[in-house]
Amino acid sequence: MVISGLLSALLERDAADPTTHYKNESNAGSLLALHGTLCGIALLTVILRLYVRIFMLKGVGADDYVMVAAAVCSVGVIICFSGEAAAGILGRHPALAAPADYSKFMHWRYFHSLIVMFGISLVKISIACFLRRFVPTKGYQRFLMGSIVFLVAFTLSCAGTLIFNCGATVSANWNFDLRTSGKAKCFSNNTFTNIGIFNSSINIATDVLFALLPVPVVWKLQTNLRTKVTLVTILGLGLFACVASIIKAVKQAGALKDPDWTFHDSFFMWNNIEFHVGILAASLPSLRPLFVKILGATQRLTSSGNRNPQNYGGYDADGLAYGKGRSTVRNSRNPARQYYQFGSRHSTELGDLGRGASGRAFREDPDKATGVISTVTAGDDDSDKVMLDQDFHAVGHDKQWAKPTGTGITKTTTVQIDQY
Repeated sequence: MVISGLLSALLERDAADPTTHYKNESNAGSLLALHGTLCGIALLTVILRLYVRIFMLKGVGADDYVMVAAAVCSVGVIICFSGEAAAGILGRHPALAAPADYSKFMHWRYFHSLIVMFGISLVKISIACFLRRFVPTKGYQRFLMGSIVFLVAFTLSCAGTLIFNCGATVSANWNFDLRTSGKAKCFSNNTFTNIGIFNSSINIATDVLFALLPVPVVWKLQTNLRTKVTLVTILGLGLFACVASIIKAVKQAGALKDPDWTFHDSFFMWNNIEFHVGILAASLPSLRPLFVKILGATQRLTSSGNRNPQNYGGYDADGLAYGKGRSTVRNSRNPARQYYQFGSRHSTELGDLGRGASGRAFREDPDKATGVISTVTAGDDDSDKVMLDQDFHAVGHDKQWAKPTGTGITKTTTVQIDQY
C-alpha cells in the first residue's frame, strides 16, 4: 500500500546515503526459510501419522483424512509465499514496488489468506473428529459435533467476507485500478480491520477450546500417570498455537496502517506459526506407537543378555491403547505378575477403557486366537474393571462365570485374554 510522501522520502534517503540500498533490501530469504521449515516439519509429522495409521494400526479415521486436507493447505501456503516472493514484494519495502508487481503480490496474498484460513479450521475439525472416537458420553459427542458444525459455518462466513470484500467484483481485491476508477467499491481499511479482529477473537476462543478439550478426556483414561502427563503435554502444544493466534490478532490491528508491512510480514508470519503448530499438536499423539516401537528397539539393543527386553506391541485404532502384538511374555521380578500380548484383529476403544471393559467391548469372535485364562475380581456391577498397569490394556472376552462359595470375593469372572 503506497502512502503519499513515503516513496519520495525513501528515495531521498537512498540518494543521500547510497550504502543503504533501500531499493534492493530484502527480507524474503529469512521469511521463506522460516515458513519452509515449519511446513516441512508439519508435513513430516502428517506423513508419519499416516504411516502409523496404515502400517501399524491398520486403519485410517476421519480425523486423518481431515488432517491430510490440512497438510495440502500447508503446501498451498508455501506455494503462495513463493509466489509473493517472486512478485518482488514479500520481504521488501512496498513503497518501492511497481504497481504491476504489487498487484501480482496481492493476487497471491488473496489466495494465501483463503488457504490458511481453511487450513486452521481443518486442524480443529480433525481434533474434534479424533475426540469423537472415544469420548464416553452422548452429551460430549453432541458438543463435539456442534463444534464441527460451528467451525464449518464460521469458516465459510469468514471466507465470504474475504471473497466479497469488493462486492461481486472479486478481482478488485488485487486489481486496484478497479477501485480507483470507481468500478468496484470495497470495505474501508478500518472496516476490514474491525471485521478481521472480530474473526480473530472467535478464532482465539476456538483455539483455547480445542487446546484444553482433550485434557479431561485423556485424564479420565485408565492408564498410568506417566502416559497421561505425556499426552497432556503433547496436546498442550495447542496452547502455543493460542499464543500465536493472540500475537497475530495484535499484529492485525496495525497491519494496514504500517507503510512497511511486507518487509517483516508479521501478521502472516504468526498466522503461519499458528497453523503449523496446530498441525503438530494434533498429530504428535498419533505417533505414540512409533515412538514406543523405537524406544523398544533401543532398549533391546542396549539391554544385557540376561534381561528380557520389553515388548512394544501394536496399538488399537486410536493409537493410544495396545492392540495387535506378538505372543510374547514380559516377566517381572514377581513371578506371579506377567504381562501378555496376543495377536488379534480387534481391540477395545478408549471409550470402553474409560468405562471399564464389559460385554459391549468383549464380543465373541471365532477368529480370535486362544489365549491365556486369567481370573479377574470384580464388583457387584455388570462391568468388569480393566486393571491397567504400565500401559498394558487387556482385551478379551468373557469365557465363563463362576459364583464363589462362602464370603470374601463378591464375584469372579474367568476371562479369555486375547491381546494387550
